[in-house]
Amino acid sequence: GANTLDDYEEGTWTPVLTFVTAGDLSVVYSTQVGRYVKTGKTVFVTCNIVTTTFTHTTASGVMQVTGLPFTSVTATGNTSANGMYFQGINTVGGYEQLAIRIASNAALVDFVGSNFGGSSVQLVSTDTNSGTQVTLRSALMYEASA
Repeated sequence: GANTLDDYEEGTWTPVLTFVTAGDLSVVYSTQVGRYVKTGKTVFVTCNIVTTTFTHTTASGVMQVTGLPFTSVTATGNTSANGMYFQGINTVGGYEQLAIRIASNAALVDFVGSNFGGSSVQLVSTDTNSGTQVTLRSALMYEASA
């Protein structure tokens, strides 16, 4: 019938913390765990990353976590709900809020920062300290493209 659940899946994925241009990025993980549940086109993912080493000097571009288990829909139809805990991400721009968001038509997330009353901007390599430990825990829900 119309209410029959015929598309349910759960599993794991491997979150990778990177930048658009990795350059000399060196990441050593002490924790690198992702889990997901997909019901129809709705995907719920969790991500737990802890690094012992997160160093970069020539990395550039937007900070990302890659490896999501499913590609998202395009931005016009993509909505995501998320929660995030982080440590070791510098807020160079004086951002009062940081958020993780699903990228359009991709299997990755990026990060945005914003100030009260200001517009949001994507976090880039210069917004993160090199040579520190980074902790990132997040739960996201998004719509898969298929």
